[in-house]
Amino acid sequence: MTTSTADEMVFTQQQRREIAGRARTLHERLEGPSNDSGPDPEISPTTILDEWEGLFADEEQFTERLAADGIQRADAEAQLAATKWPSDVPLPAWIETIEELIQYLRASDPTRYSSTPDDVPFRELLTGFSEFARGRLGTLSVPDESVEPLVEGLTRRFHALCVRPLYVEFKSFVEHFDPELAAADPDEFDDPPTEYYEEFIDAMFAHGISNLCVEYPVLARQIAVIIDNWVDAISELCQRIRDDAPSLRERFGIDGSVTSLEPLSTDAHAKGRIPVRVSFGSTDVIYKPRGVDGGVALYEVLERVSERTSVTTFRSPEYLPRDSYGWMEPIAYDDLADTDAVRRYYEQAGVLTCVAYALNMTDCQYENLLVDGESPMVVDGETVFHPYVDPAAMPTPTEVSTVAHSTILSTLLAPWSVGDPRTPSDDDAGVPHAGFGSSSERAFKDVSKPGIEAANTDVMTVEEVRPEVNLTTNTASTTDGDHPPVSYTEALGEGFTEAYDAIRSLHENGAFFGEVLPSSLVDGIENRLVYRATARYGSILRSAAARDPLRDGARLSVEYEKLAVPFFDGRIDADQYWPLYAAERRALRRRDFPRFASSPTSSTVVHDGKELPVDVDTPGFHRCRQRVDSMNDDDRDRQAWLLQYAFGPQVPGPAPEPDVSANTFEATARTLFEEVLDAGIETPDGDAWVSISPTETGIDLYPTDFSLYHGRGGIALAAAALFETTGETRYRTVAEEILSPILDAIEDGGPPPNLGGMLGVGSVVYTLTVISELLDADEYRRAARSAADVVTESHVMNDETFDVLEGVGGTVLGLLAYYDRHGDESVLDRAVACGERLLDGRVLEDGYRVWRTAEDEPPLTGFSHGACGIGYALARLAEATGDERFLDATREALAFESALYDPNRNNWAKSHEDTSYDDKWCHGRSGMALARLGIADALDDSDLHNAAIDALSETARAEPSNMDHVCCGNFGRVEALLVGARRGTLDGSHAIGLARRCLTRRDAHGEFSMTGHTATFPNPMFFHGLSGVVYSLLRLENPEQLPSVLLLE
Repeated sequence: MTTSTADEMVFTQQQRREIAGRARTLHERLEGPSNDSGPDPEISPTTILDEWEGLFADEEQFTERLAADGIQRADAEAQLAATKWPSDVPLPAWIETIEELIQYLRASDPTRYSSTPDDVPFRELLTGFSEFARGRLGTLSVPDESVEPLVEGLTRRFHALCVRPLYVEFKSFVEHFDPELAAADPDEFDDPPTEYYEEFIDAMFAHGISNLCVEYPVLARQIAVIIDNWVDAISELCQRIRDDAPSLRERFGIDGSVTSLEPLSTDAHAKGRIPVRVSFGSTDVIYKPRGVDGGVALYEVLERVSERTSVTTFRSPEYLPRDSYGWMEPIAYDDLADTDAVRRYYEQAGVLTCVAYALNMTDCQYENLLVDGESPMVVDGETVFHPYVDPAAMPTPTEVSTVAHSTILSTLLAPWSVGDPRTPSDDDAGVPHAGFGSSSERAFKDVSKPGIEAANTDVMTVEEVRPEVNLTTNTASTTDGDHPPVSYTEALGEGFTEAYDAIRSLHENGAFFGEVLPSSLVDGIENRLVYRATARYGSILRSAAARDPLRDGARLSVEYEKLAVPFFDGRIDADQYWPLYAAERRALRRRDFPRFASSPTSSTVVHDGKELPVDVDTPGFHRCRQRVDSMNDDDRDRQAWLLQYAFGPQVPGPAPEPDVSANTFEATARTLFEEVLDAGIETPDGDAWVSISPTETGIDLYPTDFSLYHGRGGIALAAAALFETTGETRYRTVAEEILSPILDAIEDGGPPPNLGGMLGVGSVVYTLTVISELLDADEYRRAARSAADVVTESHVMNDETFDVLEGVGGTVLGLLAYYDRHGDESVLDRAVACGERLLDGRVLEDGYRVWRTAEDEPPLTGFSHGACGIGYALARLAEATGDERFLDATREALAFESALYDPNRNNWAKSHEDTSYDDKWCHGRSGMALARLGIADALDDSDLHNAAIDALSETARAEPSNMDHVCCGNFGRVEALLVGARRGTLDGSHAIGLARRCLTRRDAHGEFSMTGHTATFPNPMFFHGLSGVVYSLLRLENPEQLPSVLLLE
């Protein structure tokens, strides 16, 4: 209950109840006590309910969501409309805080706060908020001026919360007086005017802030809560400095009084707590508002393990642990002296990775690692002995979580993310900016936030900006420049392997958990459970600072409900961790990042000092023991390969001369398919797979989708081919199990609507059509027909990709594969719609109408993304329809490519801008010759046919690729050579000989040369992995039984 008298009240009692009531989230209203009825809410309850329900895929999911908290829809509707604080409950304390703030501002001169940097929009008002908070600190044990950096940090927190509603109010203010100026471009002014801005600030101090609180009650609540929590947190810090002064002097050698308190993060936890750099003149100490025992344990183990290797021994920073908080010696960035020092740094980086892996430590991303000369130093050890959560209970795909949590990727020291950018994850799994940096050049986050141009002038405008990422302090550098990990993968691997072998040896001798990591080192540690990525919480806090969520707490609840969705859409297949969501909401309501604490030896989860009704699957120290117990040569090689591959795949040499008999193809295919099955990951929906693909910044983990390219479709097709060629029912059963989730999805409404012949719905139609033929199973034909219905006219008309891989070109081929086998004019009509889109979507390039298949590239040649692949699809469509327009477009596509033909190379350039000459299925000669063979049949063009055979003869004479897979390697060439032999005069021995060379490489090195593939981490997919090789080997022996997948026959 507030203590202000009626005369001192800023708001009437009626307004106070409405502000407090509307500021409550829907969850709070439903949990009780319920709000009372009042004036109609600013946002229609129906609108909010529709937005909430719209987060879920269907009504069934939303009903399950309501049931999870025992919510009746009628109760939710009633509380969405109820806007008054309950009359029989005292008003919340934050009402008093916001009224006192308003009174403070009314009595203040705005010009007093204009010293804040110009880049802070509405600086006078936001600084006024912060100065009010400073005034509530009372008498401190530190000098007043030392608090100034904390006050500036608080001002920037208010900016993140308030900038959008303040900007809208300001623009409305200017527009009322001068509509033309309100719409003006800041670039039109050398010295933008500030008259209206100054008037607006004066008005806000006088009465506008109270009006703002009435319009934005959630904003009022959060401003007040931030102030109250900040005051408590800073008072607590100052008291701890005073209490611990003798120990700080003894441990860190400080001398003198506090001169500065600098905030080290904007990510507040536990009611506004953040790390702070405490300066005592020339000596600094880092204050952590949570336990530091985890850091002590980490560095003790690092030091003891590195002593048992040839790598330079780690130095432990000084710590001063206290009950629930602690102090730490600052870690500072320092350049390396020379390349020898850089090598020693990366050897230590390998040791650090191994120890972090053994201790199950996570969250070592770029902000948590500093280059301190020759040592990579972890800033915060709070996630050491991270508790184990069953991958099926995580908000990321189960197969991805399984791989990440069982490998060094979980440390986040190496860069990785979840693959297929066409379907981004809401939960930001992985880390694009890893602990070990690769470049100190400017980089930007993948998110955007509102930025202000011409701040604090009459013409200021909002633009979305991407925050800059500081990668200078986690990137190894000398005075000569950066030294990225890709240049030191050998040293990185050596350090990792030495540490791994040392830990194994210690454990085998009973010394690891005795001498290196005794139980006394683990006792007393409070570590952190990272259930979701911090970036996900940041995303929610940004969206929660938009106008509508700040106008109505019920609408704010919709932003929080985004975190609930994975519990009901299949991503989280367990109810065990559902109570975490309620705790997440409580933290987010006060603008905190949720932080869950645990103990390495207990399954209990704690939030805000209270135990939650949640038990982790395995406590962190027990998980550590399991990991060390299971260390072996295969695991060491798997982890070392993954660490090195994440920073730079090694380019292998060419395939050796053949030393394998062709009559082993089927036997080898069987063996390889067993490796595919062994790579399967158990999930609640059956086995799933993950493949790895290198990117410019690290690696992508691709979870199994439904496609032919890197999904279930390709693996099932290999199984069906084995059944067709061997007759063994086991392979039929495997194919059926793999396809089961696809059939379930089709029955529930269809596969994802992405287009394409290798990716997307076209590949699903193609795969099911071919498998129905190979298994003689009509259920797959029916499923293929149902999947074709996803290809609607509106869907097709929106395609801008066009190509065979993931556009309407490939969709044509998938649909025609069904039509050629089963008829059905409706399917043909859909293919024709795709063809019409291809005709309409052409652009003029060098006098030819062709297709731009990528935004940042000109029209390309080639099969997967280029003109001849699309031309082949149109030629096939012309065969089916007799429509000459499609053949004309095919001829024009070939003419475009002919202009880029080099007779000396017997090959085609990639584009007018890129004069590289590849020889792959996807780009270059092999795929282009394959397309021409297909087109030649449709056009009955013998010259084109002969040109294709001539090009393939050149491929047969060329040195084999250093890669073996289907898409970009030798087995893509094998298929092209096989088709050339079957449809022309090419010698069939070329395809067989090249396949034998690839198998010889495997025999010699233990593995094929393929993307994201090694013997201990096989790539199971079709176009970049083993499934494609399995199919290719079987087709070499059985070309009559198996169609050409690369032609989508």
